[in-house]
Amino acid sequence: MTLPASVAPQLATLVATPPVGDEWVHEIKLDGYRVLVRVDHGRARLLTRNRQDWTDRFPPVAEAAAALPVKEAFLDGEIVVFDEHGVSSFQALQQAGESGSAPTYVAFDLLFLDGRDLRGEPLTVRKRALARLLGGRRGRLRYSEHFDAPGREVYDRACAMHLEGIVSKRKQAPYTSGRGQAWLKVKCTERQEFVIGGYTAPEGSRKFFGAFVSRLLWFGWASLRRESRDRIFRKSLGNPVRGNAKDQARDLSLREPAGEETRPLGPGHHGRGYETL
Repeated sequence: MTLPASVAPQLATLVATPPVGDEWVHEIKLDGYRVLVRVDHGRARLLTRNRQDWTDRFPPVAEAAAALPVKEAFLDGEIVVFDEHGVSSFQALQQAGESGSAPTYVAFDLLFLDGRDLRGEPLTVRKRALARLLGGRRGRLRYSEHFDAPGREVYDRACAMHLEGIVSKRKQAPYTSGRGQAWLKVKCTERQEFVIGGYTAPEGSRKFFGAFVSRLLWFGWASLRRESRDRIFRKSLGNPVRGNAKDQARDLSLREPAGEETRPLGPGHHGRGYETL
């Protein structure tokens, strides 16, 4: 079979608790960039889930993939940076260029191999083929191990180790593009995204600005209990700016404000004690 130019990835559905039953295996949820790797006769391309070509962003990963002992292959996985504790860190990944940290591609699925379309095979078959292909590599390419154990046990251990969560996958399921019930993700941590709509004036030793005024990007926000909402706001917005974030604060302060009609908090939205962007 001809190797396709791109493949839409399979996506996991977020659930509250791990699935029960021995028809599941469980992997550690990584905190990185989802990337599919296409290898074609000694050349490798790194493709995002939106089919953007990121080969030039991570040349060492592409070079390592191109050196695999195959003619053709399509791998699915994530590009991550591990911290000193061996935990994938998205912040470290974003700062990899400045810090010199080495990105690693952790592969968890194999879709095509030397003319064979493996997507219709069970997950366990695909992962065995992937493990053989990677051959125990621990450099720029790594194999994502899975745990054939009760989901709750794996999840509790992951949370105790301050990991992001787990991804549970049906052993016998084929690889199906899009979101479904064959892959389920369970998170340990509460993390949300915000639109920065304004800021307060700096006080004391702070420079550039004090705090952000934000709008939460989550339609289920209103369904949370008040204590949970307050805790998320404190964790997400209440921390002082430290380290590399000071440089980010300076950069933000130099940006031009949005026009009145495109302001995140809405046209004409002006608050007490803060400036809108």
